Formats: sequence, C-alpha cells, structure tokens
Amino acid sequence: MMQNDIEIVHATKENLGQILEIGREAISAGWTMSFLLPEIDKEDAYFVAAQLSSDILGFAVFREVGENGELLQIATRKDVRQGGVGSLLLEDVLLHARDKSLDKVFLEVRRSNAAAISLYEKFGFKTLRVREGYYDNPVEDALVMERINH
Repeated sequence: MMQNDIEIVHATKENLGQILEIGREAISAGWTMSFLLPEIDKEDAYFVAAQLSSDILGFAVFREVGENGELLQIATRKDVRQGGVGSLLLEDVLLHARDKSLDKVFLEVRRSNAAAISLYEKFGFKTLRVREGYYDNPVEDALVMERINH
C-alpha cells in the first residue's frame, strides 16, 4: 500500500458500513449508526475517511466547539495500523481546524493507548489532565490532550 494512493474523502452513507466495522474493531465503545449518520451532514462536524480504491482504511470525526475543535474519534483498520493512515487522517483534521481558524484542538485517549498517544504527541498534542475512570469496557482513565493551533 502506497500512502500517496490513499485519498481522504468525506464520509458518506455509502461508506458508513465500513466505517462502523472499523469503529467496532478499534474502539471498545464504537459509535452506532444512529450516532455516526447525523455527523455526515452536521455543519459543525468534519467526518472524513481514508480510502484506497473503494476500501475504507480509517476514519476521523471532528467537531467545532466555539473557538476550538474536538477530535471525537479516529480509528484505522487493524491490518493497516502503524502504516501512516492515522497520520494522514490526523493531518487532514488539523488542516481543517487551521482553515476554520480554531484556536485549540482537544481529544481524549485511553491512558494505555501508547500508539495513539505517540501519534498525538508527534502532531504537537500535550497532556492537560487525567479524567479518572472515563472509559468503560474496561474501566480506564483518559488523558485529555490539547494542541494549540498556530
């Protein structure tokens, strides 16, 4: 797989099935169709997928919140992890945040998710605080991370 063959596209109803499958595999409390479907059309949402031919490799859901943004979910298929797909998605989301002149971008991540934390730190995110017991299945703390958009 060549990274330059991967396109970042807006999520559609047609690719939502693949996105849901990736979410179920990657995120212990992945969103359902009823949560994801409205994100496609929301004015304050930016919902994108990494696509190779007709295959969805990953997705990101981002929302504007006042002067800031929040990365709600980002996930990649298990077979392409550590292959740069997450970086492509995160880079695209951060460009969108900059284009919207958002001051900061926030996210929560499981404290044990070293790969994700490393990715976020590579893109300039810093840990602000810990939310104890934030996640369930299994119960785990979340790190709240922030990136100042310059």
